[in-house]
Amino acid sequence: MGNIEIVFFSSIATVFFVAFVTVGTMWYGSTTTPIELFGPTRYQ
Repeated sequence: MGNIEIVFFSSIATVFFVAFVTVGTMWYGSTTTPIELFGPTRYQ
């Protein structure tokens, strides 16, 4: 049961992190796609 809880909470943390990054970048209008987020266009 402990392993299931670890996977459960780690997946929740991952989802929140991805959502936070996506909403943050969209809020500032600096990127609209993951390619732009991790690509060279982010610094231009």
